[in-house]
Amino acid sequence: MSKNSVDENILFKKLIESSHAGITLLDAELNVTYRSPSAEKITGWQDTARLKSSLWDLTYPEDQQMVTALLSAVRANPNKPITGLFRALNANGLYIWLECTFTNYLDDTDINAIICNFTNVTERKETEDGLATKSAQLQSLIDSITDGFIVLDENMRYTYVNEHILKMLGRSEASLLGKYIWDIFPDAIGSATYEAIQTVYKEHKYVCNDDYYAPLNLWQENRVYSSGNGILMFIRDITQRKNEELRLKLMESVITHASDAVLITEAEPLNAPGPRIIYANEAFTLMTGYTYDEIIGKTPRILQGPNSDMQQLKHLSECMRRFETCEVTTINYKKNGEEFWVNFTVNAVINVKGKTTHYIAIERDVTNHKNAELQKEQMNQAITNALNERSIILESIGDAFFAVDNDWTITYWNSMAEKVLHRSKREMLDQYLWDKFPDSTNSLSYKKYHEAIETGKAIHFEDYYEPFKQWYEISAYPSLNGLSVYFRDITERKKMLLSLEQSQKNYSELFQLSPLPNWVLDIDSLHFLDVNEAAIKLYGYSKEEFLTMTLKDIRSEEDVNKLELIVALQKFKQQKTKLGIVKHIKKNGEIILVDLQSNNIQYGDKNAKIIVAQDVTDRLKYIKAVEEQNEKLREISWMQSHLVRAPLARIMGLIPLFKGLKEDDQGKEAGKILEYISMSAEELDQIIKNITDKI
Repeated sequence: MSKNSVDENILFKKLIESSHAGITLLDAELNVTYRSPSAEKITGWQDTARLKSSLWDLTYPEDQQMVTALLSAVRANPNKPITGLFRALNANGLYIWLECTFTNYLDDTDINAIICNFTNVTERKETEDGLATKSAQLQSLIDSITDGFIVLDENMRYTYVNEHILKMLGRSEASLLGKYIWDIFPDAIGSATYEAIQTVYKEHKYVCNDDYYAPLNLWQENRVYSSGNGILMFIRDITQRKNEELRLKLMESVITHASDAVLITEAEPLNAPGPRIIYANEAFTLMTGYTYDEIIGKTPRILQGPNSDMQQLKHLSECMRRFETCEVTTINYKKNGEEFWVNFTVNAVINVKGKTTHYIAIERDVTNHKNAELQKEQMNQAITNALNERSIILESIGDAFFAVDNDWTITYWNSMAEKVLHRSKREMLDQYLWDKFPDSTNSLSYKKYHEAIETGKAIHFEDYYEPFKQWYEISAYPSLNGLSVYFRDITERKKMLLSLEQSQKNYSELFQLSPLPNWVLDIDSLHFLDVNEAAIKLYGYSKEEFLTMTLKDIRSEEDVNKLELIVALQKFKQQKTKLGIVKHIKKNGEIILVDLQSNNIQYGDKNAKIIVAQDVTDRLKYIKAVEEQNEKLREISWMQSHLVRAPLARIMGLIPLFKGLKEDDQGKEAGKILEYISMSAEELDQIIKNITDKI
């Protein structure tokens, strides 16, 4: 195995062991075959205890059907990550929420498992459920308001409308949200409603008034409150009340100032039992439940009870003694004992002599208004609590976070942002963002933030901040009020990626510059994935041609079956392997002999082999020629040692005989000896010719 592969394996193991997420490997029967250390930390189960329980033993009963469906989908979709959320039993006997991502690698021979990557999201789930409950409660409070209710932002655009106002105006939510109010109601410019809204925007004070809107034949009571840079506005349809007032004015000219109930009493006694009632209009009888005859001659104090505001009533008594107009809001009681809030104004009736003769009380049942105010207070408190909870969440998350409004003024800066960017919350809040980071106005972050605001879409990106020499992963979320930004320091991760890229670059350079033919081969399909220049030069194929071919295309037919067997045997060998000398066919049809060595590598997402080929054709031809020459030399040596020796021995034996003949015997005997010598010499000559032919 190469050093790079070893380093990568060590790095991979360290990443798993240091991961905060749990990793579990399951076989085809869902039995655990491996658990990372973080899996034990999350669930508390040690390996020995965990192996005693099946997945179903630990899954919350109500979640088992969902988990079954999830795992069926995992089995049916190899290599595709599928995520699910369910509850599982931990070692302490408590069910925790796990967010699990299953990936089916059962068909991958290197893994042969289902990988489960999971994290404990119990706190997040409980927080989400809590926020959903509070959001529902807030919505319920708003929906329970019987008046129309709208929210306008600092630009006088609608950000919220309730169902009552939509019914009142005969409009849809989509026709109002995000729209400028005076574009929708241009004919209301200059009206009392317009003046009330303008006053609250300018002076940030509460305004309450009535107005008539002719296009809808609507009388409305407006209660306008300042809220941040915008307003909250309650609108009550008082058309019926206004019409009743008109009717009463026409019918009872004496009660010119009456808007609701009217009560007239004597001026005295102010002490107990109090002045007697001499007149009550119909509105009063409807409001209190008393008939006209039942109330006449009684004191207004019969309307008071245990929850009446004694301070308000004391104030009323003091004003009456000074003959001053007085407005009071308190709880009164109807004939049936039911409480209701009443707002009334008491005016003294003075005769021509300047003496107070009567008191007129103009009364209004403000129960709904008071309840709405209480509901508003409760809603504001709920909103305040939600914002406080939001602040707690933003301070507790691991990411740095800041928010800006539409003018790029910083409205939030959490503690992690202080730590990451070395700027305190006190220093940053209410400051113009780009005044604090002037060196970033040409940065990618600057462009992306503006893009998010302009498109209204969330943007995720990475950026490098030169002053800190740091890389950040950034998510920007636009809203009607501005931009929220989450970011985290990813410098170490980027360094690791750059190191990996450099490693890959070094591998590519070694691969391409090698003087020996090299190629990368898909183990499963035998397709060429990459080739170097030396391979292109030796085989005569272009790189494009190579990448459409398989290894079979350069092997002779008789070697193909052998090739498949060799590849099958070598597939699971991780170490460097010598494949031996095989025949290859070049593009021009020439057969060459190559010596192959291979090693398994991961090429992208493919299991591959890198193969080095050395052309040994000429070397083997030379070796064969030498071996053939040696064989001839061995034959010559044999001839010398066996065939030459016999005639030579005969000649050497005849020569002494010839020398030893006497003169009388030289004639006949000499002739015979010479004949033998001649025969032996011819035989020796023929042997020498044969040796020469061998050479």
